[in-house]
Amino acid sequence: MKWMLVLVLAGCGSAPLAPQRVEVPVFTPCVKVAPRRPAYEFDQLTPVVKDGEIVLALVRDWLRGRKYEGELEAIIEGCLSIASPPSVHVLDLPPRSVPMASKEALQPIPPAG
Repeated sequence: MKWMLVLVLAGCGSAPLAPQRVEVPVFTPCVKVAPRRPAYEFDQLTPVVKDGEIVLALVRDWLRGRKYEGELEAIIEGCLSIASPPSVHVLDLPPRSVPMASKEALQPIPPAG
């Protein structure tokens, strides 16, 4: 029984380990706020509108779309500039000899018939 008490107390004799700081990479999105998609006028037209009204709506929507595309491209460009390119390893291997096929192997196969 005494030896059990000695073993239990021996475990208390060592000092506890100090906490260690471990840095773990965590994904954080590069886009904080996505631009709001514009409400296109063409999507709200009824099927009975005249061709001229459709063309005018498409022209106005084109301008809205170009602005929206510009905002998206700016966000994508910002994300790409943050990301680091993947590392590429170039291997310099000695050239190998490639076996050539025999002339018999290159002859066309006659059709079955």
